[in-house]
Amino acid sequence: MILKAACSHNSGYIDRLITSFMRVLQRMAKEHLAPTTPENIPIASELLILSLDLVKNRVGVMNPDMRKSFIGTILVGLIEKTPDAKVRPD
Repeated sequence: MILKAACSHNSGYIDRLITSFMRVLQRMAKEHLAPTTPENIPIASELLILSLDLVKNRVGVMNPDMRKSFIGTILVGLIEKTPDAKVRPD
């Protein structure tokens, strides 16, 4: 939530954290697709949606490998496999 607040006034704030944030986002997407505890699913989904909102406008700043991973692995995986309708962009 602190990162969201910082990015609301300066969307480029996340650029200096984008590498580590993308690793966390990739892990969150992986855990979302294979949940271990059913009671954490709604909280994890909301956190995943919030994280995707933070990076969606920063794709142009990502290096090509990171961009490929974001689009090809994270987004496509979520679109194809997520059981949560809020995460799926239908």
